[in-house]
Amino acid sequence: MRTLALALLLTAPSFALDRNAFTFTRYDLAVTVTPEKGELRASGRITARNDSTAPQRNFTLQISSSLAWTSITAGGKQVTAVRQPYQSDIDHTGEVNEAILSLPGDVAPGQSITVDVAYEGQISSDATRLMRIGVPQAVAQRNDWDQISATFTAVRGLGYVAWYPVAMDAVSLSEGREVFDALADWKRRHAASSMAVRIEFPAGFSVAADAEGMETVRPAPTPAVNLQWPSLAQVVPAFSLASYEVLEQPPQSRPVVIWYLRPHGQVARELAAAASRTAPLLQDWFGAQRHPVRVAELPYAEASPWEGGAMLFTPLRPAASQELELVMAHQLAHAMFDSPRPWIYEGLAHFAQALVREKQAGREAGIALMNAQLGPLVEAERENTAPETSSSRAGRAQAAPPGQGDPLATSNDEIMFRTKAMFCWWMLRDMIGAENLQHALARYRVAADKEPAYLQRLVEAEARKSYEWWFDDWIYRDRGLPDFRVESAYPRETVAGAYGVTVTVENAGAAAAEVPVIVRAESGQRVSRTQVAGHAKVVARVLVPARPVEATVNDGSVPEMSASNNAVPIEVKQ
Repeated sequence: MRTLALALLLTAPSFALDRNAFTFTRYDLAVTVTPEKGELRASGRITARNDSTAPQRNFTLQISSSLAWTSITAGGKQVTAVRQPYQSDIDHTGEVNEAILSLPGDVAPGQSITVDVAYEGQISSDATRLMRIGVPQAVAQRNDWDQISATFTAVRGLGYVAWYPVAMDAVSLSEGREVFDALADWKRRHAASSMAVRIEFPAGFSVAADAEGMETVRPAPTPAVNLQWPSLAQVVPAFSLASYEVLEQPPQSRPVVIWYLRPHGQVARELAAAASRTAPLLQDWFGAQRHPVRVAELPYAEASPWEGGAMLFTPLRPAASQELELVMAHQLAHAMFDSPRPWIYEGLAHFAQALVREKQAGREAGIALMNAQLGPLVEAERENTAPETSSSRAGRAQAAPPGQGDPLATSNDEIMFRTKAMFCWWMLRDMIGAENLQHALARYRVAADKEPAYLQRLVEAEARKSYEWWFDDWIYRDRGLPDFRVESAYPRETVAGAYGVTVTVENAGAAAAEVPVIVRAESGQRVSRTQVAGHAKVVARVLVPARPVEATVNDGSVPEMSASNNAVPIEVKQ
């Protein structure tokens, strides 16, 4: 009967179902969490706009399969709706509870509607979607830790638990990047959307969230909190609930607020101190904090940390002060600098970690931190730029012209917009200088970033030089990674007793880069920065004050496919 009803609902051409037709422009929800029962009850109003090019008679709503619709009305009246399970990995259960509404009349393109909804159910720990694709149970549970329980609640939104209504076509983790591409597209479409949620909960608990309304974070005498997410561009609405203690620094200097469980107060204090030590360096790069970093403890020691914007959910474990500074660097960057572009937003946060590591132990340490993440990037680029197909890391083959790959400007792959972007920011700093790059970032405005070339223009204005070649190879296109080698190195002694070394460098990769050529001598070394085009050779001449010993191309600051042939010994004839 349900299948027949759905078929009748979608029979007329004008009733064709388009799950992506509407943008949810505004959420106004009231949520009650009952920990001892593991339950969530929600009600409220959703405003949605038809952003398709055709009138729409059907409107789709999806919530987690562990929740059930109790009421759906439009204009104060019950509407005809077909409710069905719909397999999709946007929820940790691997399925959503879908309601397909038949509206009283067509909604024209650009026109908005309001729908009142109510739903409820239990949210339990569930790793179904990950185990379905072969992830071991223990690993799956470390990543999908969302739940409501008697002592602890943590619920992330779209992509983890659909605790607020959404709508999109089914996506599967078994289909490579499909889920991540769909979630990124949803965020882009909902960048200007907002959410207001009132959460009620039992006395003795505190709510942690990265939302407006959390400025006063101490446990309230009234067990309720009003949260506002003014934009859904880079934020996944999420919250946790526990008998938290709260570490809150003075308002005039609080880079961080930490919700922690009683046994881990010392770790929380050390984490806050690490943020205070790290903030001054990053303010030079990214400006003043727009809001505090927020950290909420996960009580499961093996749980994988998760960050959404400036909010970090993580177990609190004792760690060296330098490691805590690296953790806080990432979150502070998000609290200081905003961008709708993942390669800028996330890339800068990872670059911030490399900057802090460099300050701790020098340039080589900063580069080593980046290169510790290089392996997955090399594998990703090898697949992205394969000559016949671009095979996803989960096994799906996608037709792709040679060299098209996955451009950083539009990539939804975390390896690309985190790791590759981190290297790109480091390379930019090396090319134009720290001060110029800081000035370019200071001039960046989210509202003005309407096209990919916006950042390029800021960089070139500060450097007073064109970098079209670099942005074309590294940002707008995916030409893979360079692959350098030193073909030869010939020394020649000067009259003054120094040595001039002629170094021939080859780039077997397709991406051009400005790379350091280093000549090490018996005492000290000299570096010459040289631009090497893709599939090309270039000659660098380096003057060293003593007998040269070795010539090397690349100090690890430019990611490349292999560094196995980057150095050659130099023989000086007597």
